[in-house]
Parts: sequence; C-alpha cells; structure tokens
Amino acid sequence: MSNSLNNFNDFLTTALNKPQQEAVNFGNGAVLVVAGAGSGKTRVITSRISNLILNHNVSARSITALTFTNKAAGEMKERVGKFIGADNDLPFVGTFHSYCLLLLKTNATRLSLPQFSIMDSDDQIDLIKKIMKKNSVVKFATPNQISGQISKLKNQGIVDNIGEELIHPTLKGIYLEYEAEKTNAHCLDFDDLLIQVLQLLKNNSGFRATFQSNIRHLLVDEYQDTNHVQHQLLKLMALNEQNKLALDSVCAVGDEDQSIYSWRGATVANMLKFQQDFAPVHKIKIEQNYRSVQPILDAANNVISNNLLRNPKNLWSEKKAKNRILVAKCRTGDQEADAIASFIKTIPSDKKLSDVAILYRTHFQSRTLEEALIKHSIAYKAPKMREGFR
Repeated sequence: MSNSLNNFNDFLTTALNKPQQEAVNFGNGAVLVVAGAGSGKTRVITSRISNLILNHNVSARSITALTFTNKAAGEMKERVGKFIGADNDLPFVGTFHSYCLLLLKTNATRLSLPQFSIMDSDDQIDLIKKIMKKNSVVKFATPNQISGQISKLKNQGIVDNIGEELIHPTLKGIYLEYEAEKTNAHCLDFDDLLIQVLQLLKNNSGFRATFQSNIRHLLVDEYQDTNHVQHQLLKLMALNEQNKLALDSVCAVGDEDQSIYSWRGATVANMLKFQQDFAPVHKIKIEQNYRSVQPILDAANNVISNNLLRNPKNLWSEKKAKNRILVAKCRTGDQEADAIASFIKTIPSDKKLSDVAILYRTHFQSRTLEEALIKHSIAYKAPKMREGFR
C-alpha cells in the first residue's frame, strides 16, 4: 500500500490542476463538481475515490460510485485499481440499475416479490406485442413507442398514478395489462429496479438506516443526465428524515451544457436541485479543457452561454491556434449540403473519411446531405435513428 500511496500522492501534486486537486481533497459534506467538457472529470472522480482509500483509510466497501454506462464504470474501476493496487478491494462502481439490482438481491426478503427475473428491452417489446395483438390494436402505435412512453412516465417518478397519466384509453389498457403480466410472471423491467429501491428506502426505515450506516461516501458521475427517480434515490440514500446529510460525503460531478438524454427522462435541473436539496453544498468549477484549442472553446462558450438552468463557466485551454472555425452562410439546404460535400473533397488524401463527422439539427436534413455526398462520390455511414413515441 505504501508504494501505491507514494505514487498516488505524486500524481495528485503533478498531474492535477488546482480545481481538480480541490475536488479530490474536499472533505466531509456535499460537493458539486461542475466539470466542463474535456476537463478531466473521470480523472477527478476516480482520484477522489482513491484518495479516500489511500489517504483517509476509508474502507472501499463504504464507497459507492454511480455512473451511466457499463463502459464508463469499467474504465473507472480500472483507474481506481491502478491507483490503489490490484490486490486491494475495490468499491462498488457501476450503473444506477446494476446497483439497484444488487440492493434488491441482497434485500430480497424485504420485497413483495422476493424471487424475480429481469425483463430486458427485447422481453418488454415481445410482451407489448403480445398484448397489442391480443387486443387487436397493432395499428395503434409501435411496441417501441409504447415502451418508450411507459418508461418516460416511470422515470419522471409517476408510478402510483401512472394509469391516470395515460389519458388515451388504449394506451392505458396496454399499460395496465403489461404491469399485470409482469407481476404474474414475477418479473421486473429495468425501470422497476430503480423504483423498487426508491420505495424500499422511502417505506422501510430499517433498510434506509442500515444502508446509511454501511455506505458513507456516495459519488455520482454525469449528474446532468440523471432523471427524477435517480435524484430522489440519491436524496433517500444520503439524507436523513430531517433532510440533513446522513453520510460523510456526497459528490455529484456533471455539466448542464453536456446534457443529451432528455428524451429518456433526464432533467438538467437536477444540477441546480442538488445545490438546494443537499445544502450547504460546496461548488467547484473545473474549466480548463485538455482536448480543444482556444478558438473552438471561444465559439463553444459563446453558444452555451445562451443555455438556461446552468452554472456559468468559461472553458479555456493552454492550446492556442488560429483559423480553426469557418462560418459559411447558405441560401438553401441544397446549397448548404453541396458546400459541405465540397469542403470534404478538399481534405488531403492521407486523411481518413472516418475522422469526419457531419452534425445536423433535425433528421429531415440528412436526406439532402446524403444526396450531396452521393453526388460527389463520398462514402459515408448514416446513423441509426432512435424511434420515439408520437
């Protein structure tokens, strides 16, 4: 452990900037780390975990770090493992859903369904298809659309009266039958995992007290992408019945300007709610960007300054450059698409087309762009579109 400690402390003093060090070394209490794009937020959160273990003798089992993808969780665990040494216990680092599943499995006797199976998205779609076919409403909407609408309402925390929220009688009927079928089959869908733990924390004071005595440090990554249920989960995990912090520390890391999951229930307002619900909250801004050059950041700062519900910040970089942004004004969509294709044709032949990305605001623009690329004989790969409820 001594070698790991020495190496880690060298890393803290040489590889982290001052705001990053402040976030890593923050002691007990609630802290919100507003980490701009490319500012090294994963480095900060993994260093904070490692600092608790190595410099403050905190048991890894009393630390929980939540993120949004298994890939991100794997990367975080790998970094923490390198810091503290492969032979030492790792804290739980995983998604909200995987953590809630773990809590349900280890507290099965407290549940109304002690034995349950998990329905994945394919299982959900198959069940909804079966219900729609049984009730002869296959033309009402697609199963994906119905599944998405049900999930959206659950992620908004509308559970007990979800039937009342579904005004359309056909959709309400499908939902009620879907829930009944799940219960009869002793199944939970992914959204249920969070809701079940939320209700357990809310209604079982013994479970909540035991949880808070075991888990002393909570960290949440990508907080701008949390939904209503996830924010309520964090409150019940970290606060006592008087809404005071019951843990040693709770740390949220995020950036409102990087929120991209509103379509699945994420609410950027949670960043501001965190400051209210966990007050007093120490706020740290990490604004140095390590990916881009200053002209790119100047443009980004100018654009994102118009966003609402945000903590103001100013991204900056030590990398200086010129002539990195070209603005072209076009009269029509066809002219715009042709100009983009012409710009791509000027890229040197030793550069790969796979390094080029075209971003557009609405999907209907893609057809004009694709036609222009075909006209100029430029190979491209079109994205797969997500189907939404209409």
